[in-house]
Amino acid sequence: MKRFVKRPFRLFCLAFALLLCFCACAQSVPALPSGAPTEQTQPSSQPTDETGFSAVPLQLDGGDLMAKFTANAPQDAHSAPGFEEAQTAFDLALFKALAKENGGKNMVISPFSVMLALSMTANGAAGRTAEEMVGLLGGELSLDQLNEGLYLILKRLTDRQSALTFANAIFFDDAEGFSVLPSFLQTNADYYNAGAFKMPFGDEALAAINAWVKEHTNGRIEKILDDLSDNARMVLLNALAFDAEWREGYTEQAQKEAVFHGAGGDETSVMMVSNEDLFLSDGRATGFIKPYKNGFSFAALLPNEGISLDDYIASLDAESLRKTLTGAKSVGVSAGLPKFDCTCGELLNGALCALGMPTAFGGAADFSKIDGRDDLYIGRVVHKCTISVDNLGTKAGAATAVELVYKGMPQIEKTVILDRPFLYMILDDATGLPVFMGTVNSVR
Repeated sequence: MKRFVKRPFRLFCLAFALLLCFCACAQSVPALPSGAPTEQTQPSSQPTDETGFSAVPLQLDGGDLMAKFTANAPQDAHSAPGFEEAQTAFDLALFKALAKENGGKNMVISPFSVMLALSMTANGAAGRTAEEMVGLLGGELSLDQLNEGLYLILKRLTDRQSALTFANAIFFDDAEGFSVLPSFLQTNADYYNAGAFKMPFGDEALAAINAWVKEHTNGRIEKILDDLSDNARMVLLNALAFDAEWREGYTEQAQKEAVFHGAGGDETSVMMVSNEDLFLSDGRATGFIKPYKNGFSFAALLPNEGISLDDYIASLDAESLRKTLTGAKSVGVSAGLPKFDCTCGELLNGALCALGMPTAFGGAADFSKIDGRDDLYIGRVVHKCTISVDNLGTKAGAATAVELVYKGMPQIEKTVILDRPFLYMILDDATGLPVFMGTVNSVR
């Protein structure tokens, strides 16, 4: 009888010991992301919901904050009239602004990447800040219409095997007193499938942000940020990767050494020649469209003799450009395209302020829909882009980071160093009148 009593007791003790070990191990797992994204961040085998979006949230080692913010399909989403025109207007406005800054230099940007990162940010804006941002990004469209139009584009890219892949994410600081409203995260999960990751902002967070960008641009953008601002609270990210083969590639015989008459003088290049069947012309430039295999095309416009590229770009408007691109004529074109590659990095603050959203960058910014308080502004918008065009096709990558910083530390706009003779005063706060006045000509 004793033998039978001892056996259950021993089994109970063994089970209890195993339970204690399990609890101890569970407590040792960090609750917050502690590293860069793993290779399993978005496995191709993930199930998808009815929208075509991944039904499994993004992952970081050590934690996942999107479990309760899985993307919900927006009901009855549709593209509002004028959506494409508004997108073209923003794309061209941003391109023209940066082309002017980079006059005479090679340049590449992805206005679509910038649009996505700023639109996610706009979901946290209120008041005049929201009016300026939505006005720049969507023209006469509302924020809801902008969200819905972009959602449909992303859904289409997800539904089919596209040459263009995308990812969106929100990293925010695990700082005392700072919290993000669930409504902001849910909106960006619903429309942009954005993952959200909370971790202490420092070297580890910077490494995680850059690793995320590198992964989702297929390694083409090594890092998006060199540092995080001391008072950074949130970084909103978009990453794009484009990899497409020509529908009709270039044979070895179609690649010839030729002279390219560059802005800085003649250069030797490899010119790829082909016969295309879509011709572009707007009276000031001619060009062609060359299709890729997977639903994208390469379009080029060459200004007429006597018109510089800078002058031609400055003369463009969104309506005429869209008309030119959508009105391509079915005409045989003997086309020549040089092999080229280009990598650019841009700080977009100045361009975006000049284009119509200055309030977002200063102390008057209102991003209260992010944290429920009026204490954030955009510190910087960083964009990086790379492209390589050769006889096989085109590879490109782009990333945009919007860094939101805390207003508690004033934005530095001027510098004054009292290192030469100066005037000083001691003022009465009640009246503003000087109680003492003096000069300092020497501190010896």
